[in-house]
Amino acid sequence: MIDARKHTAPAAGETPRRQAINDLSMSIRDVIPVANTTERAQLVSDLTAAGAAPSTTNPVSVYRADAPAGARVEWTDDDTTWSRPRETRAGIATGTTSAGGDISVTFSPAFATTPAGVTVSDSNIGAGIGMIFWKVHSLTATGFIARAMNATGTSPVTELTTSFHYIAVGA
Repeated sequence: MIDARKHTAPAAGETPRRQAINDLSMSIRDVIPVANTTERAQLVSDLTAAGAAPSTTNPVSVYRADAPAGARVEWTDDDTTWSRPRETRAGIATGTTSAGGDISVTFSPAFATTPAGVTVSDSNIGAGIGMIFWKVHSLTATGFIARAMNATGTSPVTELTTSFHYIAVGA
């Protein structure tokens, strides 16, 4: 029988037998720890030999210890394409801009590759010049530079101390 958690479980009153326990064990879709891609490949080989090859109805999820921090959970439904949840970094940037209105933000930890994008909040903190809008000037795996803009779309010509929220989403 299939229980509420979609595990193959012995039916009520069924006499315990080794195969029922094996069926239950193989139906649990837990995240399996592996050291690296070699161990991940061996796991898939073992699951395939046991009749539990990755598929859309039987995805395989692993926690790969040698993957970059924040990107260690991976899954596949075909053993060809391994996917990961998108990494994110979020925080509050606080500091003083350069004379041109730039402020640098460093991601900790860095992304493995350049993120897909970063969003910054607008701020009304800064030198009494009114609402400040932020434009991402450059973006890399290690951080970004945001440029302060005023309502007319120009950068202030003065340094200012400010803060804003940001969120970056990995590729």
